[in-house]
Amino acid sequence: MEDWFKSSPELSIEGIMIGRGVTPIRCAIVVAANSDIVQLKAMNGKRVAYPSADAFVAYAVPKVILRGLGVREQEVFSGNQDAALNELRFRRVDTAAVNSRFLRQYEEQTG
Repeated sequence: MEDWFKSSPELSIEGIMIGRGVTPIRCAIVVAANSDIVQLKAMNGKRVAYPSADAFVAYAVPKVILRGLGVREQEVFSGNQDAALNELRFRRVDTAAVNSRFLRQYEEQTG
């Protein structure tokens, strides 16, 4: 994994099953490696890159969870998951939301 970002279980949103016998996909909230955001509530007021308003795992699911926690973030729609991570990489946002399968593949490709 590149050293410019991190994700952790505390920033993972559980539980989307996509099929029998398949590893569930989760929403991963990714932050800069030196970020002080270590829990979801710390995202309040922060700029968050989402792939699009149509991204179920990386937009709809985290929005419900964040609203339940009282978090009101600033949405930035990037167009896709690669672009969401690029927004974070170039520090245009504080966090990025992607799905866990995409993040795992990204880490393998860039690792």
